[in-house]
Amino acid sequence: RPHEKILKALDELSVSYEVNKKVFGNYEADIWIESHNVAIEINGIYWHSVAHKDKNYHAHKAKLAQDKNIKLLQFWDTEIDNNFDLVLSMIKHSLMLSKKRYARKYTINYNPDKCSVKHFLNKNHLQGYCSYSSAITLEKNNKIYAVATFRKPRFNKNYDAELIRLAIRKNYSIVGAPSKLITNYVRRTHNSVISYANKLYSEGNVYEKIGFDFICTTQPSYVWIKEDTQLSRYKTQKSKLSKLLPNFDSTKSESENMILAGFTKVYDAGNEVFALKIKN
Repeated sequence: RPHEKILKALDELSVSYEVNKKVFGNYEADIWIESHNVAIEINGIYWHSVAHKDKNYHAHKAKLAQDKNIKLLQFWDTEIDNNFDLVLSMIKHSLMLSKKRYARKYTINYNPDKCSVKHFLNKNHLQGYCSYSSAITLEKNNKIYAVATFRKPRFNKNYDAELIRLAIRKNYSIVGAPSKLITNYVRRTHNSVISYANKLYSEGNVYEKIGFDFICTTQPSYVWIKEDTQLSRYKTQKSKLSKLLPNFDSTKSESENMILAGFTKVYDAGNEVFALKIKN
C-alpha cells in the first residue's frame, strides 16, 4: 500500500514521524515529521475524487499548511505506486537528505539534445515531459543534472515565454541550479517569463529567490487520472477527445467519455503564479 511504502522508506532513513496527526486545524496529516515541519498526504484517487471531496479540499489544506509555515506534500496514491523513486526523492529533498552539489560545478548547455531532455523529464519530473520550444541544461561528463524548458505562454500573453518544466536529477539538491538556468535563459533571449507552481507540492519559494514577482493564486483545476496517466482539463476538452480516446462518443460529454474510458476526476490545489520581467 502507498502509505506503507512511504513509512517503510522513512524508517530506513531513520526519520521520526507521527501518523494521522492534527497539525492544521481539524485536519490530520497522514504523516507528520515535526523535526522538519513537513507533512505528507497520500490522497487516494477514489476517496479524493469529485464524488467524495469538495473541489477546494486540497487547496484549503495547502493554504492551512502555508499559514502555519508547514511544508505540505500532497501525493496521489497512483504517483506513489508508479513513481515511488521520484516521490521519495521529493520527500528527501524536503528533509534535506538529498546529495548536495553546487551549480557552479556544472556546465550550461544552451542546445541540449531533445531526446535526452525528454528522457530526463520523464525520469525526474512528476508530470513528465511536455513539449517545449527551447531548453537549457546543467551537465557534467555529458550527463544532464538539471533542466529548464520554455515555450510561448499558454494562458497569459503579457509575457514572452512560460517556464514549462524545471527539474533536478532525483536524489540531488543542486544549490543555485534554478537561478543559473533561468537567469542565463533570460540573458540570452531577453524574454520575460511566467511560471506556475503546483500547490500540491510547492509554494514557489524557488521563484522568489530568483527574483520573480508573485502574481496570484489560481483556483483549483481538475485533472483526470487513470493508473500512471494524468491529464489536465486542457488536454481533455471534448474537441480533443476523438484523438485521445479510442472509443470516443461524440454524443457524450467530456466527463461521460472520460469516465467510460476508466478515468477518475480529481481537483488539484491550484497554482501560485510568478513572473519575471526584464528590468531596463
